[in-house]
Amino acid sequence: MGADELWQRLAQASRTGEIVDSPGVIPAEALRRALLRPPEMGEHPTGQLHLQGVEIEGDLDLRGATLGIQLTLIDCIVRGGLNLLEASLPGLQLDRTAAAWIDAATCVITLEVWLKESSFPAGVDFTDARVGGSMHLDGSVFGPHDRDDAIAAVPRGCPIRMRRLTIGGMLSAPRIDCRGLFDLANSRIGGDLELDSARLAAANRSAVDPVPHTALNGPDLRVAGSLTADRGHDRGRRSIVHAEVQQRQTGSLRTADDLLEVRGRMYLPGVVIGGDVDLSAAQLAAGGGPPGERRSTGPSGDAQFDPVAVLVLDRAEVRGNVELNDSFQAHGSVRASGIEIGGDLRFDRAGIGMPADTMYAVVADGAVVRGQITGTDAHVHGEICLQDARIQHNVQLQRSIVRAPGANAVNLSRATIGGTVDCGRMVAEGSLRLSDITAGSVFVSGASLSAPCVVDQMIYQVGAREIPFDPLLNLIGAQITGTVRGNPSGQPFRARGSIALRGARVSRSVQFISAEIACDDGPAVDASTLTCSDLFLAGVDTIGGVRFTDARISGDVDLTGAYLRWDPESVADLAAGRLPLPSIDGSAAEIGGDAWFDGTRAQGLVRLRRTTVRRSVGMKDVAYGVVAVHNASRAIDGEDAPMPDVADGSTPLELDLAMLQTPDLVVAPAQPIRGNVDLSRAVILSFTDNGNLWHAERLDLLGLQYQVHIDLDAKPGEEDWATQIRRFESTKILPPPSALQTDVALPTGQLSQPYLQLAAIYRATGYDSIARRILFEMRKREWAQRTASSSGVRGLWMSFASLLYRITVGYGYRLQLALYWLVGLWLAGFLVFAFLAPARAPEPVAIVEDGRTQACVVLPEADPVADQPGYCGTFSPALYSLDLLIPVVDLGQKSSWHYRDEGMQLFSDVLQVAGWILATAAATAALGLVGRADQER
Repeated sequence: MGADELWQRLAQASRTGEIVDSPGVIPAEALRRALLRPPEMGEHPTGQLHLQGVEIEGDLDLRGATLGIQLTLIDCIVRGGLNLLEASLPGLQLDRTAAAWIDAATCVITLEVWLKESSFPAGVDFTDARVGGSMHLDGSVFGPHDRDDAIAAVPRGCPIRMRRLTIGGMLSAPRIDCRGLFDLANSRIGGDLELDSARLAAANRSAVDPVPHTALNGPDLRVAGSLTADRGHDRGRRSIVHAEVQQRQTGSLRTADDLLEVRGRMYLPGVVIGGDVDLSAAQLAAGGGPPGERRSTGPSGDAQFDPVAVLVLDRAEVRGNVELNDSFQAHGSVRASGIEIGGDLRFDRAGIGMPADTMYAVVADGAVVRGQITGTDAHVHGEICLQDARIQHNVQLQRSIVRAPGANAVNLSRATIGGTVDCGRMVAEGSLRLSDITAGSVFVSGASLSAPCVVDQMIYQVGAREIPFDPLLNLIGAQITGTVRGNPSGQPFRARGSIALRGARVSRSVQFISAEIACDDGPAVDASTLTCSDLFLAGVDTIGGVRFTDARISGDVDLTGAYLRWDPESVADLAAGRLPLPSIDGSAAEIGGDAWFDGTRAQGLVRLRRTTVRRSVGMKDVAYGVVAVHNASRAIDGEDAPMPDVADGSTPLELDLAMLQTPDLVVAPAQPIRGNVDLSRAVILSFTDNGNLWHAERLDLLGLQYQVHIDLDAKPGEEDWATQIRRFESTKILPPPSALQTDVALPTGQLSQPYLQLAAIYRATGYDSIARRILFEMRKREWAQRTASSSGVRGLWMSFASLLYRITVGYGYRLQLALYWLVGLWLAGFLVFAFLAPARAPEPVAIVEDGRTQACVVLPEADPVADQPGYCGTFSPALYSLDLLIPVVDLGQKSSWHYRDEGMQLFSDVLQVAGWILATAAATAALGLVGRADQER
């Protein structure tokens, strides 16, 4: 067939729609002439030239042409390329066809473009083209060669170049095999962008590359529909595969069961997607390049040259969901900084990150999500960074595994979340940074956290003694309108680092019931300045302390059954003579309900100094100090805290309740306290204790006030006050070593306080006699303390004075003793003078002259004798004895009679001295009692 005959036949077939399948080889020039022939009179201005199973020899050059005929090539081979530069035609269809390249830059295609199941080794170029319908690339192969003709303008390594392309319908590219850059920068797609089961691979180019290691380049891309790579998604419009060619294996070998495979980045910053971004059936891997770098200021604001980012959606606007669920695998990071999502961001059951890297895995800082973020059952290697994000509903990361050891596993710092942050049963290596977050509730029940952040300079302060690393669960400054919960959920909450809630405001409760927390330095739970409804830490097992200093808790604090041990740093401090951190520190806290510590075992100090508890404080069966470790049976991961080597002579303070204010206090330790106890200036209505409290090495009870005392060890028939006195006597009531440098005698007030307080209770209830007995025991111990602190002659004098005051007036509280002594001495004097005198008593006989008595005489042997000769008064042994005993008052006996016998004179002098002593002691004691009355009531 001649050339003229051939092109005329082709021209006629273009008007009739006849399929041309012969001759086997058609020159490109003949095809060009047929396509460019104008319609004759009576012919329809448009048509279709349908070639099937033929070879086209040479390049088909239609540059600048305006065609009314659609070119359709089915099962054809083009021994060259198709040049449609600036051309205009109704449509273009190449199914199961092999062509070297297609250059359709600035081309205008009225209808649709079909490039299905075909092969284009040197790629296609639709830069600035306009397609009125859809573009179908199903199952085609693009690349990996580059054009080498003189008019080629496509960069090397870019087999699909569609920059600024405008498509009225969808861009369907399922199962394609793009062996280089797929460039869609600034394009506009009126429907969906489908990449189901496709394979995109970044080119390996040695020259300077403006988009290095990128497989899909689409900055500022506009897609009116969805960007999808989900095998299970049912779409309303699909590409049409011709039945007559379905069984031939041409083009890509990809099948519908394959995943989207991307080797290199999907670079889509600033895109606008009218529907969803669904890559649930995608596998992304970085295309190479230098390793990533973690910046101390957070992730980079520009991901253009981020070597580990495999999906970049920075500043994107997605009006539907971003779905990276199920089969989604990203061997690198997913970036979506500043993205706006109208629905959800989901990566449930996905795998994201590089196992050998601890950089960022998901970066969505500053994102706005009008739905929720879910990553349940996901496996993530690297940080999930959502700082400064605004999320309308929940963040759900249940059962996910996030590995970023030494960094942040989840970063929600300064984020605003309308619902719940749920990390229940999460396994995280790295910190959960929720500082300054605003959220509904935070759940970490059943989670396992370890390897806290040590690299983020925004929180970590080098050289800080108190907190040398970031908290493992960081809720510092958080605003939570619901609860914070870390309770058991199939397993207890476990943390190998600290939990920080400093300055947080929680509208409801904070719960870490039966949690297991191990912190190497600092408190295990730091809730200082926390504001919440309740703080529930019942059964918590920690290495490190629990701190809620200056907290404002409107409800209860529950630490019942807790087990608190020293961390290694506290052990080292104690061995070096420094004070370790307390195991429980609630100093200056305000608690509106109860504070329960029953059954707690605390190796370190329990401190509630200056704490105010509106209801009751329960410390029943609490074990303090070394006893707590010896009697405990639990330990985190089978480990136990090391036993400290305490320096000789140092006794730690184990219970500090100084200035505590509460209506009801129960302090009934499970075992005798071996350290010091400080109850000074505590104000209590009802004080309940047992004997184990009073085995403390030292007690500070100065200023302790209570109105009712209950002894849990009281036995039937035994007086409570007598039991308390015995406890006072067995206890060294002294301040701890921090208050006194040497063991010196105490001021009276310090030692007297517990006695005075106990006496005030009995005096208020009308038992004045018991109150005086208690005060007697107080003075007895005071004199014993003074005597013990004196030595030499002073010590002997103090001992004598103490004995004298005790037996005569009972230290001022048994003045009847003086009366008893007076009666006894008077009776003794009466008996001696009346019956034991060595001579008979004088019986004066009157001498009467002139009817008047001039004088009296007695027998010479009579004794006593009158001081004045001739004295006529009668000697009375009873009055004589009484006159000797009562000083100052003169009954006329001792001034009128005296014994000549030396023994009787000595006995008289003894009675007289004893009278002076008794009177003086009684007077001074009475005056002292009056002076103390205001202080002792």
